[in-house]
Amino acid sequence: MKTFLVKYKWTILYWLIYSSIVLFFAPRQKDYYLDNDISLFKENSLTPILMWTGVTMPFLVLLIVLAKTKSIKQSALSFLYGAITVALFLFFFRDLVLTGSLFINRQFKRATLEKTYLADYQFGVEQTKENFNLYDISAKQLLTEKKLINRLYHPGLKQNDTLTLKFYKGLLGIAFQAQPFIAR
Repeated sequence: MKTFLVKYKWTILYWLIYSSIVLFFAPRQKDYYLDNDISLFKENSLTPILMWTGVTMPFLVLLIVLAKTKSIKQSALSFLYGAITVALFLFFFRDLVLTGSLFINRQFKRATLEKTYLADYQFGVEQTKENFNLYDISAKQLLTEKKLINRLYHPGLKQNDTLTLKFYKGLLGIAFQAQPFIAR
């Protein structure tokens, strides 16, 4: 047993760190953000970053190998291997890149912002949490996001009551809460 542990200690350590990141660290990062803000970040920033990374990394490998070997055939083969490796890596680990970005965003608070919402209940039904929606005044749209509803709903809210929630803008410009949204 001892020889096994000594022989594979770095592999075991790697898998312990990787498992803790995937199972504990990564899922908790999304708790600080609204789902809409995460999808906007993925669409507007993360996808282009991943695409540019996926394009530039194989070209860097191509240039380095071409400069060292002066062989076009070997450089093209290295480019192909590099492109496939980077594409697979980015495809399989894009969620880890996303959660890493969300974590980095929370580490540096650049500004605060307050979002104001109006309480909105469905017409003609009982005013309960299940019938509760929020109207975002600045975006002029009705929101049904569960995290936000769980945070802001409390019994006694009337139609068109104004609710304010404080957010921080992080390094990457994504709004987040100081405390995670808690599902009730």
